Amino acid sequence: MLCVFLLLANLLVDGYAGLRHDSLIYLGQAFNQLYPGALDSDLFFAYGSQGKFTLFPRIYAYLIAQLGLETATFVLYGLSKCLYGAALAMLILRVFPPSYAFWAAAGALLLPGFYGGWGVFSYNEAFLTSRSLAEPLVLAALACWLHQRVLLALLLLLASLALHPLQGLVPLALLLLVLAGRFWVAALLIAALAVSVLAALSIEPFSWLLQRYDEQWWEAITTRNKMVVVSLWRTQDWAIVVADLAIVAYFLRQCGGEVARRLSVLLLLIIAGLALSWLLGDLLRS
Repeated sequence: MLCVFLLLANLLVDGYAGLRHDSLIYLGQAFNQLYPGALDSDLFFAYGSQGKFTLFPRIYAYLIAQLGLETATFVLYGLSKCLYGAALAMLILRVFPPSYAFWAAAGALLLPGFYGGWGVFSYNEAFLTSRSLAEPLVLAALACWLHQRVLLALLLLLASLALHPLQGLVPLALLLLVLAGRFWVAALLIAALAVSVLAALSIEPFSWLLQRYDEQWWEAITTRNKMVVVSLWRTQDWAIVVADLAIVAYFLRQCGGEVARRLSVLLLLIIAGLALSWLLGDLLRS
């Protein structure tokens, strides 16, 4: 009941934004599934797009064909909200004592959830994207992991990867590195070697790491998509990052045992992710 109440409050606060922002990108990908070849000359699809790495456009396209655009969009959006509320409740009830559950859920659902640069992305968005379905799968996976149901957690994270690879990548890496225990360094080296081999074999998307944007493309990216270039993030963007790191570091000092080990790996992944983003994006322009 708590989660239902807060989910309704969240809908009242944020509302439903309809087809806007990144929802238009996924709508285009769904249309590309419905009408093969019709959009091949569009610049977004001419050289390939992220749509080939997610099942979401296929699911979306099928529902559009069956229900129509507006109904299909709202059905998926409503489903994502219900899944988000249920998964959030699972995680909160595992992490917090009952006396703190309400405030934890209220903070997660009602406070601004922006992350990254320029306030472009946030969790629990008010429009439909593949992130809308991938996020609750990640939350449910974390809850299952804390309940020692590791296999189910892995399956949920793989499902999240199938919908939005970037959403499931870091939680999956966190789980696998923790499971690797003292061999986590070897696991990281094996993963880096595997990515390098796949890139050298020209297997997408890993091969894209070896490609470099020319000056004209890079100027377009830095002009219209500053959020993907960490060196262009604003001071307030980095303030959010520093606050998140400080919270993780604080609980790392307060906790011990398995919790501290998991938080250590999480802290490492956050810093490594930012460093890789700067190296591959800002410096190498790949």
